[in-house]
Amino acid sequence: MPTSRTGVPGAVALSIFAGALLASGTAFSQDFVIGNGVLAGQQTMSNAGDTGVVQANGAIETFGAGVDAVRMLNSNQRLTNDGLIATLGGGAANVHSQGSGAAILNNGGILAIGDGSIGVLSEGGNARIVNDGSIEALGIATYGVISDAAGGHVDNRSFIGVSGTAAAGIIGDGPDLTVDNSGSIEAYGTAAGGILWQSDGLRLDNSGSIVVSGLASVGIGASGNDIAIANSGTVNVFGIASTGIGTLFGNATISNSGSVIVRGVGGVAIAAQGGNSVITNSGRVFSDQSVAIYFGAPDATLNLLGGTAIQGPIVFSGGGNTVTFGPGLNAVMSFSGSGLPQTILTGGRPFLTSGDSVAVVDITGFASSASLLEDLVDGIAGTAEARMFAPGDDLPAPQKGPDAWVSTFGGIRSQGGSGASAGFSEALGGVVA
Repeated sequence: MPTSRTGVPGAVALSIFAGALLASGTAFSQDFVIGNGVLAGQQTMSNAGDTGVVQANGAIETFGAGVDAVRMLNSNQRLTNDGLIATLGGGAANVHSQGSGAAILNNGGILAIGDGSIGVLSEGGNARIVNDGSIEALGIATYGVISDAAGGHVDNRSFIGVSGTAAAGIIGDGPDLTVDNSGSIEAYGTAAGGILWQSDGLRLDNSGSIVVSGLASVGIGASGNDIAIANSGTVNVFGIASTGIGTLFGNATISNSGSVIVRGVGGVAIAAQGGNSVITNSGRVFSDQSVAIYFGAPDATLNLLGGTAIQGPIVFSGGGNTVTFGPGLNAVMSFSGSGLPQTILTGGRPFLTSGDSVAVVDITGFASSASLLEDLVDGIAGTAEARMFAPGDDLPAPQKGPDAWVSTFGGIRSQGGSGASAGFSEALGGVVA
């Protein structure tokens, strides 16, 4: 029976929940298949390599505090759920895996009701959890997926939803873990979290949707070192003192090409607390009542690329900080905290500083004007030349009445970046008469 996890993640100082404890019971079955239309109780897989299958319209249900639905006690076991796995009573895990090399595939429904309940709990190394169905947990300190050992991989392709104080969609504590979310994660309640981690070496890729709502809630939070977070999807967080994406310790790398939006007093869209952190942005970062980007330690780097849209202050701390403006970006940025970074890199584009503000001009428009004019002149000249008669050509017979000539021209140019200029594409056309 796993114990509940507690903790309140803050806006800038995140708090990731403590580890889970496990108490296992006696094994009652080995391989199992729950067929179509069959309703079964607790299932236990005790031998290495055991497999369990819940077929469509089959179900496993348990009732009572601490009664897990499926227990996987050994290595290299595999569970496939195409039906329903449900627990009611609190303090229980729908799927509870201890062995290394486990494979847990959910194509159906997992429903956990009661405080301290967990949809999927994995405590063995190198486990792989794939959700192509739905995982839902309701109650205080409930969790959709917990991965607590080294080398795990959690892949959510569909829906994970949790509701309750200190509830989280995906949470874990194990080094060198990988999380992929191309589906949807929703978490509601005070101190709720979308994805929370507290170990080193996390690699997280969000191309889906994360929605979290509640006081001191967190979209994505990680408290280990050497964290890499890439967001090309959406992270929306609502609540006082909430955080969109946050890391606590050093050498964190956060890249955003999607959107991170935080609404609420004291909310921070992206926060990197540790030293030598790098944030690269080509997407939207919005904080409607507080800070857009926050660095809590020196030697930080902020890379701003084309497509960047930021609402809210950018805050640096200490010295040794760097801001880089990439091609294709016209920007006027103001910095708070320790003020203007000590190093400003623009790749040769002109810039101007005033106090704690910097303005950068993208020269691509100027650089492309000559090419555009050349293409326009060539198009008109080529059309007119085609109308002219070469020496020795037969002249057309005289005609009576009005005479008119109309022709069109057009073209497309795509040119890669060079030097301080970004690449560009153009399309032009017209009518010559």
